[in-house]
Amino acid sequence: MNSGEGVTHLQVGQRIAELTVTGAYSEYLCIPAANCVPVPETVDASEAVSMVLTYMTAYQMLHRIAKVKRGARILVHGAGGAVGTALIQLGALHGLEIYGTASAKSGELISSLGGIHIDYQTEDFVYRIENLDPKGVDVVFDAIGGANFKRSFQCLRNGGILVAYGSYNSAIGKEGSAMLSYTTLMIRSSLTPGKSASIYSIVPFKEKHPDWFADDLKELMHLLEQGKIKPVISKKLSLTDAAKAHQLLEARGVNGKIVLLANELSSIN
Repeated sequence: MNSGEGVTHLQVGQRIAELTVTGAYSEYLCIPAANCVPVPETVDASEAVSMVLTYMTAYQMLHRIAKVKRGARILVHGAGGAVGTALIQLGALHGLEIYGTASAKSGELISSLGGIHIDYQTEDFVYRIENLDPKGVDVVFDAIGGANFKRSFQCLRNGGILVAYGSYNSAIGKEGSAMLSYTTLMIRSSLTPGKSASIYSIVPFKEKHPDWFADDLKELMHLLEQGKIKPVISKKLSLTDAAKAHQLLEARGVNGKIVLLANELSSIN
């Protein structure tokens, strides 16, 4: 890494992390030094990169959007995925009771991380939540979208919040547009006393609160360095295998995260 003129908080050759938004598949980038957060020397590079988007999304939804209190009950959809496993790990650190929907093959993983597995293929999660806690949960994290937003909303207790951060069903063409899905959710929220909804998107959130992003990424790196969190990495692939990585993600055949390695790193790992 070459540091520019006037850069004092970083050293040449030091590892850094930054949400680039675009260009993340490049081997070399020129980025503003002010946005860079140092990566501890003892931290594995594949785990460090998992903090930037995946764990940042989970951390900010938990603490910046939902502002969860210790002991709260949460429902996580897609709990076996990258953001889902991050939510469970970070939630467990905060003493949360965590319910997670995922297929049967992810059940053991979710349980090992401290979550209560709900098999969405064989169980009705609304009914299961009602049986686990008749009052409902404090927060639902939903990236499925469409009709799932409506059913997730049913699971909220009085004062609860649904945090939407994606619309998977729209992306695969199963339901209408993501914008319609979000609009319908916010209308439902405005018409339902005692319950609310919020939409999280990391890029505009970072633009609005750049200081929060830097502070939160430093905290995540600290937790990683201390061994309090450990990303679930399903596969490490060479950068030249990026297409294969996307195929695996689209097939929903991955627990945790896929990490792409630059050529010099792929030979090591």
